[in-house]
Amino acid sequence: MQAPKLKFDRVDISTKMTEIVQKLKPICAKVSTILNLELLGSKGTTTTTLERPIMSEEITEPKLYGRETEQQSVVDSITHGECFANELTVLPIVGPGGIGKTTFTQHVYKEVKSHFEVTIWICVSLDFNANRLAQEAVKKMPEVKDENKCQ
Repeated sequence: MQAPKLKFDRVDISTKMTEIVQKLKPICAKVSTILNLELLGSKGTTTTTLERPIMSEEITEPKLYGRETEQQSVVDSITHGECFANELTVLPIVGPGGIGKTTFTQHVYKEVKSHFEVTIWICVSLDFNANRLAQEAVKKMPEVKDENKCQ
């Protein structure tokens, strides 16, 4: 059974995103402080800018090895489980660099994107900034005919 497609209300989504960003601002400040402390602690008093390639939703590794059960569990949760039933769900995929978080997410995204009217892929960098993420999300949303644009 496929999850029902919902009518996309851009204004409602925009309002909810604004509310979410406001709630994330204090958390963002804490995360930023923690990341800066960790960077300072790991290299003495010098800070280095860590360059990270921008990743897209396009699958870079055609086969996902050893995570099929976890992938199916996440896909099921998004399409008909706990994540599907809730209005907003944050599904963290965390771990040290190089273990395949992006590859895993690309495979999940490929499977679930047909269940949504609008899908957006945004890369969260080490310089976590909720405002930047919200702006990127708005830029990637498809325009709606006769839409009033707020500046």
